[in-house]
Amino acid sequence: MGKKKRDLKAIASWQERIAEHQQKIEAEMKRARPRLYLIEFWKKQIATWEDQISRRKRRLKR
Repeated sequence: MGKKKRDLKAIASWQERIAEHQQKIEAEMKRARPRLYLIEFWKKQIATWEDQISRRKRRLKR
């Protein structure tokens, strides 16, 4: 697998995970007593994946 294909596959995977975590956050917020520690954890993971996506996209532009 070439670098470009591997980068595109990683980006797609992270975008799916971000969507899953956003759904988890929405579901958790609907609870009577949302577990804030889980929400913060998921938000940190989302931020990390968004950073990785931006790095991979910059790499693809080269």
